[in-house]
Amino acid sequence: MIDRVKRAFKEVWYSSPPLSEGAVSLWRERVFTVTFLSMVLLGVVPLLSSIRFAIRQGDWLIAWATLLAYLSFCAILLLRRIPYTLRILFGLSVYYALGWLSFLVIGPVGSYRLWLFAAPVAASLFLGLRGGLVALALSIGSLVVSAMLAIAGRLTWPVAEVGSSGRWIVTSVTFVFLASVTTVGLSVFVRNLEEALRDQRMLVDDLTHANRLLEEQILERRRAEEELARARQEWEEVFQAVGHPMIIIDPQRIIMAANRATVEATSMPVSELVGRRCYEVFHRNDQPPAQCPLPKMHRSERFEATEMEVEALGGTFLVSCTPVFDDEGALEKVIHVATDITERKRAEEALRHHREHLEELVEERTRELRKLVDAMVGREVRMAELKKVIENLRQQLEAAGLEPVADDPLLGG
Repeated sequence: MIDRVKRAFKEVWYSSPPLSEGAVSLWRERVFTVTFLSMVLLGVVPLLSSIRFAIRQGDWLIAWATLLAYLSFCAILLLRRIPYTLRILFGLSVYYALGWLSFLVIGPVGSYRLWLFAAPVAASLFLGLRGGLVALALSIGSLVVSAMLAIAGRLTWPVAEVGSSGRWIVTSVTFVFLASVTTVGLSVFVRNLEEALRDQRMLVDDLTHANRLLEEQILERRRAEEELARARQEWEEVFQAVGHPMIIIDPQRIIMAANRATVEATSMPVSELVGRRCYEVFHRNDQPPAQCPLPKMHRSERFEATEMEVEALGGTFLVSCTPVFDDEGALEKVIHVATDITERKRAEEALRHHREHLEELVEERTRELRKLVDAMVGREVRMAELKKVIENLRQQLEAAGLEPVADDPLLGG
């Protein structure tokens, strides 16, 4: 039992109910538990004193009622599975039972006024304004009923305890006044506290919602930053993996970055390349070459490329410039790539020489064939003329009455 009391004390004292739906009820239950826990812990001395006094006076009913009330408070505190409303109604009933019993047995000068005074105060604290007013009405009704019973002679108290009727009336009126003021004031305070808690709950809900949105924005931003970092890493890997010299320059031709192929081709570290103008590095000149594609790219605002000699790299390269624009459409940087086409140009030159040589051979063979054809055409002409001569001779012999001895081989005779 002691462990359960300690656990209940820790839960109530160190815990804080969340400001969600029903938060006011949770706070009321917390105050209720603290109140009855205090009564259990601090009420041991008054309990023993009251029981001892009641036994000495021979009031065994009061002694047993006091002990039963204390045990009831312990049960209310420990049986936490019972709904809060039932527990508070049971506790208030114990309050009234002690007050009413004390009033009937001891008289108006006993402790009944304390219990009847505490009942509406506790009701207003635990049940709100309506509960406090109902409890106050019951307390006042108890006084009225007791006064009516006393006038009817059904209640008899020792005169020494009762005192004068005027004193009792003044005491009762004062009791009603103080109980009413305290109950109403505490009820208003509790109601305002409830409204403050509801406002605070709404504020906490708004702050929680705003915090949730902020966390989502932070998470989204973190994801975007991670994606951006990953994209930058991928771009850097691709940039460095390109096998051709590649640099990034600003619109004024100043080198901003260079890949490994550029470092290897120029034999210059990145730290020396960055900050210099591209034509100073690749063309070893203080002026850009005339065939540089960058001016054309500025005019067209798109990819441009041209073939040119790059002195620093010792060969012929296809130099390309690709523009990169910012969000406002202004030129931000240029991707400059130099692709080595020296071997291709050599192969093209060799192919050109070979083609020219073949063309010379073709022309020579054409001239020879033309001579041969011309010769064959002349022979055919001479053969045709010879055939005509032979035919004339044959006709002349036949006209003279002579018969040709041999056939003409040209005429096929």
